[in-house]
Amino acid sequence: MFLTLLAGPIFKGKLSEAYCDTYTLFSSQFAKGVGSSECSCYTLSVQFLNRQVFVWDLVSNRNLLQHMSKALLSCVSETLNVDTYNADELGNDVNAIVEVNLDHGVMSKRRYIPIISDLKCVLNVDGVGKIFRNTPGALRPFLKMLTCLQYLHPQRWAERTEPKVEWEDKTWIAAFNASIR
Repeated sequence: MFLTLLAGPIFKGKLSEAYCDTYTLFSSQFAKGVGSSECSCYTLSVQFLNRQVFVWDLVSNRNLLQHMSKALLSCVSETLNVDTYNADELGNDVNAIVEVNLDHGVMSKRRYIPIISDLKCVLNVDGVGKIFRNTPGALRPFLKMLTCLQYLHPQRWAERTEPKVEWEDKTWIAAFNASIR
């Protein structure tokens, strides 16, 4: 029955609006480990995010780009460990070390991928990239998310005189997976 309803443009339009309006909520829950990628709301996005008419409506009237950027930042923020080591006289953090916990489920189970996939799909629609670039509510959270992931898993060259690495932790896998998306 659901597939029959999806064939109708009015139902598909209403579904896309509901998807957009609840994007931040279900993305937050997904980042916390609720649901699986195979049985989540994200599987519905292919029905309308690859259709220009629906994307333009959601971008123009429902703030889709802002919802996606904020959802991605929120997802990545779940993994952050912040170590504050200096505060000014007002108690504001002056210097803080922000580190991504690569063992967190968001990173190790790649729970950020559906959001990135949706965002890539939307940005492939002609003209949406320019709107994204010019919309502070979309671009700023996205840039902040990239800043959090910068230098995700630092590597350094070993000197020839240093002994061979016998064992290396597996956190590099999550960093590598995040970098190829």
